[in-house]
Amino acid sequence: MDTQKAKLDWWNKLKKPFRVVFIDEHNIQELHSVRSSGLNILLITMGICFAVFVITLLLLSLTPIKYYLPGVGNVKNHPEYVELNHRVVDMEKALNGQQKYLDQLQAILGNSKADGETKATTSTATVIEPKAIISELAAEPLHINSTTALSGLSFRAPLKGNISQAFSREKEHFGIDMIAASKTPVQAVLDGRVIFADWTLDGGNTLVIQHTSNLLTVYKHNERLLKYAGDKVKTGEAIAIIGNTGLQTDGPHLHFELWYEGRAINAADWIDL
Repeated sequence: MDTQKAKLDWWNKLKKPFRVVFIDEHNIQELHSVRSSGLNILLITMGICFAVFVITLLLLSLTPIKYYLPGVGNVKNHPEYVELNHRVVDMEKALNGQQKYLDQLQAILGNSKADGETKATTSTATVIEPKAIISELAAEPLHINSTTALSGLSFRAPLKGNISQAFSREKEHFGIDMIAASKTPVQAVLDGRVIFADWTLDGGNTLVIQHTSNLLTVYKHNERLLKYAGDKVKTGEAIAIIGNTGLQTDGPHLHFELWYEGRAINAADWIDL
């Protein structure tokens, strides 16, 4: 009984009305009065707290404010993080492309092992234009006599076609351009291992094969490559499809280069084209 009576008294006190009077302290004149009760004040307070809770919940769920609160939200979903991550990925792709291009240059300049594995080298020297390096080395004639290892090799022509531009050191054209019908397969001239198979700005879809006797062959402007870096190839095996890719081309053809001991040589002297 006492407990129920106490609860009833508490409820009656909560419902009991009261008036708040505002009085001018100078002349004791009533300025304003407000009638209310404890129950009304409790309900108003609860309503304000509920409204604040709902507004806070909406701000956290619909605005980026939650990303700035410690321990709230996943930083990986933050727009700035996503944008920076995309930039990093693009930079990595660009660096990988540059590294592949440098690996190709190292292979062409004779810095590859005979079994096709390229050496990993780093340098802090002044960067020199790659084309200038190739032109300087390739322009130096390499005197080959009949006792060299090339004399015992049985080359296969990369394709059956006509020569549109011959090898010329004077014009710095260190290969032979051959034209053939569309979709003609390009063949490996010797057994070897592919050390580069990718797209380059000037040569388009380019493929480089390392052979024995420190010999390299280069195939440029292909429409499509059929082999990947690391693949072993046999003489006469199809490695690409003739095309017209890259900047240094004015029509479908194959640009074929033959390199021996780090120097470009005239493929027509050794291969029946």
